[in-house]
Amino acid sequence: LFLMDHARCLAHTRQYEASNRMFALYLTRGGSPDAYNQIGSNHQMMGQYDLAEQAYTRSAQIIPGRLTPHCLLMRLYGDTGRRDRAAQTAHTLLDMPVKIPSKKADAIKREAQSVWDEWNNQNNQP
Repeated sequence: LFLMDHARCLAHTRQYEASNRMFALYLTRGGSPDAYNQIGSNHQMMGQYDLAEQAYTRSAQIIPGRLTPHCLLMRLYGDTGRRDRAAQTAHTLLDMPVKIPSKKADAIKREAQSVWDEWNNQNNQP
């Protein structure tokens, strides 16, 4: 727990590379999808979009039904101009069941619906 907290503190102070090293150490002792999400965010902040995508994808593979890593991927794709991938991921999110209802899950679903609707509106115009 100390390693993850320390890694998060490093990320909050924009020490992304040091944060990722700490998360890597944490992951050698077990780890969690949250660590991969933060690693992805660190890479994204450093402009390393391929590495961010890999980290978010790894997080989604660990617990496939979890909404957060898919949402992070959707945002990454949108932020990097990959609108088709963002829409595809939004559609995936909309098809995923919510296992534990929460405000966060509702917000993710609304965001995914917005991305999906925007993509459909842009691609279905005459």
